[in-house]
Amino acid sequence: MADIDQQHRYIDLLEQNGDEQIITESLANYYDAHNESFDGLEVPEHLKARFEKYKTWAVEYYEE
Repeated sequence: MADIDQQHRYIDLLEQNGDEQIITESLANYYDAHNESFDGLEVPEHLKARFEKYKTWAVEYYEE
C-alpha cells in the first residue's frame, strides 16, 4: 500500500485534473517504482474513470 502522503498526492493530482503530462508522468513513476503495478494505490470511486484514462498512458510512458 502506498504511504498516506504519497496516496494523497496522486489523488490530489487526479482531482485537480490539471496538466495531463504531470499526471501521466507521476503515475508512470509510481508504476515503475512498484514493479510495474498500481497495487496499493487506492483510488476513490469518483476518480476511477479518470484514473483508468491516465493509467493506460502511464503504462505506455516508459515503453516509448
